[in-house]
Amino acid sequence: MLFKIESGSTSKTGNEFQTLELDRQNVDYTDCSKRFYQVSRDFSKQYAHIYSARLNTFRNILAPAIKKKWSNTYKILKLCELRDKGTTCIIVGTIFKHQELKPSILKELSDQLEIIPQPTRTYFVADSDSLVLEDELQRIKLVGDCIDVHQVVTGVVCAILGKFQTNQFKLNYCCTKKSCS
Repeated sequence: MLFKIESGSTSKTGNEFQTLELDRQNVDYTDCSKRFYQVSRDFSKQYAHIYSARLNTFRNILAPAIKKKWSNTYKILKLCELRDKGTTCIIVGTIFKHQELKPSILKELSDQLEIIPQPTRTYFVADSDSLVLEDELQRIKLVGDCIDVHQVVTGVVCAILGKFQTNQFKLNYCCTKKSCS
């Protein structure tokens, strides 16, 4: 290693280096970080594959009912195929009800970590609830008066007739297997 050595003699350049060898000391090391490693988490309780199978099954069940109700007047699109604003089309998807008051996993975590728990509720519906339609790839917010938000639950597969607007879908009619036939 090279180190600059201050010397008593004055030099015009002041850039005198001298080689100095140092011995590296060995120190015993013990890894004490294992207590900070995350515990493995179990993600086996995911339901995406079940929702996808339900959606594909109901898409096949709803197809004849859609053709009977609207013939071939409107295209049946997936959310990823929505491009033109104002185009009236049909989308088949699963309704998700976004509820602010719905219990969450945070309550379970707060119980485990002994954090202040969420207040217990007996009523989970609020005026701020909204509906979202999702398919295999995407989701979009539903707007319109054709569905009463308080009468719908998460998981209903339906065909929606409406128009695509910026970041939302204005629905004109909602069709389930029972209501379409």
